[in-house]
Amino acid sequence: MTSIGGYAFSSCSGLTSVTIPDSVTSIGYWAFKDCIALTSVVIPDGEISIGRGVFSGCTGLTSVTIPDSVTSIGDRAFWGCTNIRAIQIPAGFDLAQLMLALPEPTEFTVEPVVTREQLCFDVGHSPESIMGKGAMQRGFAKLLFLCSERMARINKAEDSTLLDKLPILPPEIWFEIMSRVYTEYVSEEVKPISSDALMLTDGEKGRIEQYKAFKQSHETFNSEVTLVSLEKE
Repeated sequence: MTSIGGYAFSSCSGLTSVTIPDSVTSIGYWAFKDCIALTSVVIPDGEISIGRGVFSGCTGLTSVTIPDSVTSIGDRAFWGCTNIRAIQIPAGFDLAQLMLALPEPTEFTVEPVVTREQLCFDVGHSPESIMGKGAMQRGFAKLLFLCSERMARINKAEDSTLLDKLPILPPEIWFEIMSRVYTEYVSEEVKPISSDALMLTDGEKGRIEQYKAFKQSHETFNSEVTLVSLEKE
């Protein structure tokens, strides 16, 4: 199953929880409209779009977690869900799009608290274990980066006499270094839904783009390494 059709479970008053299968990539409009007993919804990590009014009128919902795999949310997706108290969104999620999906702020019984997740790059380790090793690792990685950047500038200079003495670190070395360093791009924010602090600043938007670029480079590098490994076998 790759999609849930429009009005598929509309007005199923006995439905109390929903777990969307990983294979589903889209949920049609008003699919769970007026499921008043629904208190729990689990959205998968795979890419998925949520249509217009999908959970409209589900007054039993008290919390919503939107994974970063959600590509879009239709307007009024949570219209009438006035008992929502807690909302969790990924760091780069469009808050304006979320506001169109929710009831008006004045309609909530109690103003919800939104947790905008932290965005970090951490390959193969938990953030706690990396942070526990202290700032020295991160400082060392930064130093290597600055040194390599400086060497690249010298190498590009036409009158440089040190061209063959300043090798640039190959990509695999950088990825090995970064795989052991915890890098935070955007910090966590926990604020009432009406707070302006939840909106991304220009600097945060820039750091999210940096994160996406590095993540893409890392994924490309890993796929190339896997390909080489398979060829050797």
